[in-house]
Amino acid sequence: MRRTAGLTPFFLLLLSFSVPASFARAASDKPNIVFILVDDMDAALPAFMPKTKALVAEAGVSFDSYFVNVSLCCPSRSTTLRGQYARNTTVLTNSPPNGGYAQFLAAHNDSSTAATWLQASGYRTAFYGKYLNGYPGNEKTYIPPGWNEWASPSGGSPYSEYDYQLNDNGRLVAYGHKASDYLTDVIAGKAESFVRKAGSDHVPFFLFLTPYAPHSPATPAPRHETLFAGARAPRPPSFNEADVSDKPEWVRTQPSMTRADEVALDGAYRKRLQSLQAVDEMVERLVTALSETGQLDRTYIFFTSDNGYHMGQHRLVQGKQAPYEEDIRVPLFVRGPGVSPASTLSHLAGNVDLAPTWAELAGAPIPSFVDGRSLVPLLHGASVNPAKFRRAFLIQHFTQQSEVEDLVDTEAAAKAFETGEVFKGTLEPPDTPQEISRPVPGAATPMPEFHGLRTSSQTYIEYEGGERELYDLKSDPYQLENIASTVAASEPDSLSRLSTMLHALVACEGDGCRSAETSGDPIPSSGPRLDIPAVLDAPGAAGSRYSSDLVVVNRGSTPARLALLYRAAPGTPGQGGPIITETLAAGRELRIPDVIAWLRTRGYSLTEGTSAIGSLAIWAPDALDPAAIFAGSRTSTPNSGAAGGSFGLFLPAVPGTAGTTPAVTVYGLREDGSFRSNLAIAEMSDGSGPPTLSIQAWDGDTGKAAGSPVSWVPSRGEWKQWTSVLAAAGVKNGWVTVTRTGGGSDTIQVYGVVNDGGSAGGGTSDGSYLEPGGSAGLVPIVLRLSSGGVLYSTELVLVNASAVPVDAKLTYTPSPQIASGPSVSGTVTIPAGRQVRIPDVIAHLRTTLGLALPAGESHAGTLFVEGVFALARTSCPNPDAVVGGTFGISYPASPGQKRASVEAWIHGLKQDGGSRSNLGIADARVGDASLVTYFVDVFDGETGGLAKTLGPYSLFGGEWMQISGVLTQAGASRGWARVRVASGASDFVAYGVLNDGAYPGAGTSDGSWLPMTVPEGTRR
Repeated sequence: MRRTAGLTPFFLLLLSFSVPASFARAASDKPNIVFILVDDMDAALPAFMPKTKALVAEAGVSFDSYFVNVSLCCPSRSTTLRGQYARNTTVLTNSPPNGGYAQFLAAHNDSSTAATWLQASGYRTAFYGKYLNGYPGNEKTYIPPGWNEWASPSGGSPYSEYDYQLNDNGRLVAYGHKASDYLTDVIAGKAESFVRKAGSDHVPFFLFLTPYAPHSPATPAPRHETLFAGARAPRPPSFNEADVSDKPEWVRTQPSMTRADEVALDGAYRKRLQSLQAVDEMVERLVTALSETGQLDRTYIFFTSDNGYHMGQHRLVQGKQAPYEEDIRVPLFVRGPGVSPASTLSHLAGNVDLAPTWAELAGAPIPSFVDGRSLVPLLHGASVNPAKFRRAFLIQHFTQQSEVEDLVDTEAAAKAFETGEVFKGTLEPPDTPQEISRPVPGAATPMPEFHGLRTSSQTYIEYEGGERELYDLKSDPYQLENIASTVAASEPDSLSRLSTMLHALVACEGDGCRSAETSGDPIPSSGPRLDIPAVLDAPGAAGSRYSSDLVVVNRGSTPARLALLYRAAPGTPGQGGPIITETLAAGRELRIPDVIAWLRTRGYSLTEGTSAIGSLAIWAPDALDPAAIFAGSRTSTPNSGAAGGSFGLFLPAVPGTAGTTPAVTVYGLREDGSFRSNLAIAEMSDGSGPPTLSIQAWDGDTGKAAGSPVSWVPSRGEWKQWTSVLAAAGVKNGWVTVTRTGGGSDTIQVYGVVNDGGSAGGGTSDGSYLEPGGSAGLVPIVLRLSSGGVLYSTELVLVNASAVPVDAKLTYTPSPQIASGPSVSGTVTIPAGRQVRIPDVIAHLRTTLGLALPAGESHAGTLFVEGVFALARTSCPNPDAVVGGTFGISYPASPGQKRASVEAWIHGLKQDGGSRSNLGIADARVGDASLVTYFVDVFDGETGGLAKTLGPYSLFGGEWMQISGVLTQAGASRGWARVRVASGASDFVAYGVLNDGAYPGAGTSDGSWLPMTVPEGTRR
């Protein structure tokens, strides 16, 4: 009898009118679709099918990274029909109660399959061959919904290719043991007739063709029985693997193969090759029929297998369901309209993708329950980055809970499988002991249930019971070395990310699966990386709480895919969170007010209210211009005083390569009643392992080492801060050097912070960022002036790192914007190995050095320092006199190789009710009487467009100028600016200042320094 699909004619009528207009094509315009699904064929066997290779693979595209979700017949075929992972079809194995045709039917899966979708869209559909394991059950003439033509075995022994019964469109037809009864040939003939009839009727068709070959017993057609007489099963390095001590228990207990095992394996291999020759001829018959009926050019032909098959790899004699390449990776060839001949695609694809692909080709709606994604864009040559298409594919094995277990749990039953006796007269023979994960007595431990990921370069498996496997397929393609325990020790966050992504995929449905396959990205293997050494949500002194924002800018002309990874400091939450992907449009800015809160919404385990601190790595793997990507973060805390506002510091992201030098030094540290200094190190986990570090403090007043060096080996991904680092060494003024003394090659990022307020408390707790390293050069701004009723002044720090005294030359050039005058110079003698602080550099130049500064109290200009390292801190008093202290920003002298000559970019500008942005330009050509003209292009971060060009601005050598409210003048609320030379030969430094308060005098007036970015090739 034929069972109906369960849909009323009225419902089907409604469905036909619900098809989107874009899919409402004339039937004659729709392509034909032929799907050929062989049984138990690994990815290597098509090499022995010359006709299929020439007529499908070489005439179309080959997917070299195509996988099956569950490497077992019925779950895989159910996934193919529905476009769902096995967990969502609920067909987990080959037999009830958790698998087989009976479970597919019980879950009402047959009411909506690729066949019903295409039939409702005007397709004539046909199915010939093996359906689902256990079909047809008790209803021998049952035909599932969606099929116009049907011929599938319903009795006898079809696996042996003879003596079977077909349900031929509801009529039971018996076939015997004549050569003409060979099952592959019979269904090939039916398929050819169907193709020719559809061609004469001019109707689009969907042909689903599923021969049993090369499934055991792999009976060849008589005409092929003598072929491949000398063939032997391949012997890759994993064949009969000698050392399986790294493998899980179920593999470790597999005995080594004997000579007799290998002989039997070779015989089975020859039969597999022989049985596929009739399939190869079937492909040729179909292509010939399509060609002769004028349909070939509008027909898509898909060729694949329901699962792979191992033959001796890792000591596994014959079978499937293992997580290894031989079992999960199968061929997929596609030819058809718009498909480039002889092409190859490396995109991760799988059997979950076939149904939505056919639906899109046919113009049929894709149900929301579908987990897979359409391959049509790839087939038609769309430029889709493989990493953007899919980052991981879910692979699984489920334990079969079946009554047939008792039938095969004997040595006699195992022997019956080896000889093929079990297949005689049996429509659906019981699964082999290996396939149902139960060992023959005296043999190996059964394979436990597992869930895993196959990425472009890794296989990661978690077994029930806790064992894990991880293989680096680039260095170990034969999966000989399980590195899970090694990586767990050296890169726990890497393993945690894989596990997090895996668990998300195991629980996903529909669109959530497509999201999970891309959001939990593996770390990009290429492209630039930017490191923000610290982002946080944590309490500070006097009840304050600090949080970090994030700004990322793509100045490029094409969209940039971003991958962001948060590495939580040990002992803090958020360990092992996923890689987060964002696509940043060309010329746009991503701004996140609270990055920890944002991470919480993107899969990181970060409970609100708990302390969180760690580093942030940002990749732009496919950015055409890596230099056009900028990132930074401002960490701040609200001001509890009457003035309101907030104060904080800006950490610019630094290139990952900046953390590989043998030694770095942070200068400008101090520890006294007014200030305290911290040292921070972030380990970025991107090399062979954590380095061993030696941390040495130096006394800036004596030039001597302060205390003994501290040896420290960070954990992978660790962020650590040494609070009041100088106090621990017993000094008040100095610096700290961090040196690699051994260990691994992982990147480390080092920085310092000078905080307002001594260790005993008091002050604002405002921090100033100190980047590592030091140099002589241009200090772009020193000043002493009032603005909005607030007095700003600049402190200068000079460091002589040499072993002899140095007379440092200081050249001050007043700004005509404040108080015009000529450049003046003086010298300051700095003893060997000393760090000297000048609290008010303008007062020092006038009174101590006796330089002739312009009259008046307001002064601002550049300071060129020669002979010693220099850095400055410009600050203003806290308007809350009760709290006291100061707010300020620190910035280093800029050496010639870091200055600009053509253009410079300033990012992170903002103008709103709580902040304002200024932009400064400092000319380094001290004493040069020629004039240079600059323009400032302001870009709107919300639209990416040029908001306004400001200028021209003209400066003589050594002069400085500031553009206050730079965004306000351009009519933008956030964005970035380009300072470019319009005329003249320049040498300059540009910078931004993000000030607290919408106008001078509002809020704290605290500033955050925004450094310039200079494109390569345009530096001085």
